[in-house]
Amino acid sequence: MESINYLAVLVSAIAVFGLGFLFIFIMCLALAMFFRDSGYTVMEGVRWGTYAGLGLMGATVGLNAMYERKSWTYIAINAGYVTIGMAMAGSILRAWV
Repeated sequence: MESINYLAVLVSAIAVFGLGFLFIFIMCLALAMFFRDSGYTVMEGVRWGTYAGLGLMGATVGLNAMYERKSWTYIAINAGYVTIGMAMAGSILRAWV
């Protein structure tokens, strides 16, 4: 865990700041763990942040919304928000190595 830049994790969480700061901090910390000891570039950080946002968290939003009988618009907005946030976090985490 020594190779994680915790200040970068904090700034990444603040970049997508909202009511769920604690949850966003946890998401950014997990993303930083994926990048640990890697040679990823900033654009790869955006790419992997997008994968994590859309593939993991966005799919979870969609799954939960499906059982709550929410609209596709609701799913797109909420999955899009988290995907953009994780792409931003990925870029910050990789730029701030």
